Amino acid sequence: MLKSVSSLLMILLVGSTSFAQNTEYWDADKLQDNKECLLKVVRNRMKSTKTGTVNLKIESQTELVVFQDAMEKWWGLRPDFFLNVYDGNTNTIYLMNKRASYKHPRTPVDSLVHELTHYVQVIDQGGGSGDGDLLEGEAVQVQSWFRETRGHLIQNDRYEGPCE
Repeated sequence: MLKSVSSLLMILLVGSTSFAQNTEYWDADKLQDNKECLLKVVRNRMKSTKTGTVNLKIESQTELVVFQDAMEKWWGLRPDFFLNVYDGNTNTIYLMNKRASYKHPRTPVDSLVHELTHYVQVIDQGGGSGDGDLLEGEAVQVQSWFRETRGHLIQNDRYEGPCE
C-alpha cells in the first residue's frame, strides 16, 4: 500500500512538474505548424504571389548562444536575451515564446505574423535595411490588422483560422 501511494505521489509530482514547465512557454510545435498558414495570410494581405519559406527558430527550442551568434553577424552586437527578429542574412525568424514576454492581446502568433511580414518585404518585395522605418511601420500595420481581425481565432496556442 505504501509503495502504491508513493508511486502515485511520484506520478503526480512528475506530471505537475511537466505541466508547469509546459505552461511557461507557448507550444513551439504549434507555432512551427502554423508558420506556413500564417505566411499565406501575410502574403495574401501584402498581395504577394511568391512562394518559398523561411526558417523559424523558437526560443524554447534554441540555445541563446545560437541567437546571439546570428545577431552578432547580422547586427554587429550580441543581445543579452532572445528577441523577435527576422535575420535576412540567414533567412531565419527568431521568435520568443515565453508566456511572460506577452501581455494580452499580444501573442507569439501575431508576433510571428510581424516577422513574416519582414520576410515578405525582404524576399518577395526586395526591401532592404535602408527602408527600416517604412518596413517596420508596415509590419506593425499587418500585425495589428491580424490581431484585430483574427486574434480571436488563436485557441490553445494555435491559429485556428483560414490560411488566406
